[in-house]
Amino acid sequence: MGSCLERPYHMTMRFLHLSDIHLGKKLGNYDLSLEHRHALKEALDLALKEKLDAIVVAGDIYDSAAPSSLSMEILDSFIADVEENGIPLLMISGNHDSPEKLHYLSGLAARHHVYIVTDIKDSLAPITVNAVDFFLLPYVNYHVAKDEMGVDYGSLEEAVGDIVSRMDLASDHPHVLVAHQSVLPSSGMLTGSGSETQPAMSGAELSIGGSDVLPGSVFAPFDYVALGHIHKAIPLSEKMRYPGALLKFDRQEAKYKKTFSIVDISEKGVFVKEAPFVPLHDVVRMEGYLEELLKREDHRNDYVYFTLLDTTYQDEPMARLKSRFPLAVSLEYKGIASSYSKGGDIDVASIDPKELFARFYEETTGSRMDETQGETVSELLDETLGRNAQ
Repeated sequence: MGSCLERPYHMTMRFLHLSDIHLGKKLGNYDLSLEHRHALKEALDLALKEKLDAIVVAGDIYDSAAPSSLSMEILDSFIADVEENGIPLLMISGNHDSPEKLHYLSGLAARHHVYIVTDIKDSLAPITVNAVDFFLLPYVNYHVAKDEMGVDYGSLEEAVGDIVSRMDLASDHPHVLVAHQSVLPSSGMLTGSGSETQPAMSGAELSIGGSDVLPGSVFAPFDYVALGHIHKAIPLSEKMRYPGALLKFDRQEAKYKKTFSIVDISEKGVFVKEAPFVPLHDVVRMEGYLEELLKREDHRNDYVYFTLLDTTYQDEPMARLKSRFPLAVSLEYKGIASSYSKGGDIDVASIDPKELFARFYEETTGSRMDETQGETVSELLDETLGRNAQ
């Protein structure tokens, strides 16, 4: 992808565009800290190999506003490694981040070419790296914009438009915006699914992943817009792009192709090259009959979401699958309709509590309780119901 710049200049600037790291996020019950360390190491190794001039992270560094000490240690280690290698690092807070948790680093970090912006007003002045002006706009919603800018805006589009109009775009440098927002492409439709997107989104619908949708035209003054928030790699236009999250965080993201986005700015224009990314363990979906799946040799070291075609519940299917696929995440039956979907609304009060619990157990685990488990549940229910009746 490429686009011509309106202002001629003589230089080349190349940077790595990342987003949505989500440190601390889990896949099912699996901790992803090793996956995160691997992804960040691969990012830095690529930046060094390609002799890139900067690394840009467009928000959602953490998965939670209250990150764990391990998540903070992983980020600190990454920042230290990047700084040690002399590569400028530019980051913004996303909707999952706590601005306070990131802002505490900004004062010290800036003196080491690590720039972290969590306040809208700090986005108005550029950070210049290799004669390119970067404007770091943290995640904005209507209420944040109103509070920080002191203006009662009519909409998020109006708020972001006002913020952009206040940015110092006077220089002849190329202008790059880093933002964490939901932005519609010129086609007016954003497609894809997963933990931060929906199957189809148009201007008539209001949100993706909890934030308002903006038209791409609001960012027209920029030569390139480095976006974050959507986990699928999507080029919205020749100069606007979601690189996608490096890791897969959801069964619907299993089909996504994960790559690194390298942005090249020169007098010829702006071009984006994708470089392959190989995770420690992939996330895949496997479908078939239990006995057939247990003979499969592929994906034995990957995170797997299983769909069983068996028309009857199998004995201990998840335990059996985990013996062959240690990173099995979950399973569901394709050929067995849930009792809750068969008969419409259910009068729970009319069902024996033991039967109700047995149904719940079977539908959540994919197998029936054995005799010992049934006797234990019966004893507990008899004790509880007897106590409540007194």
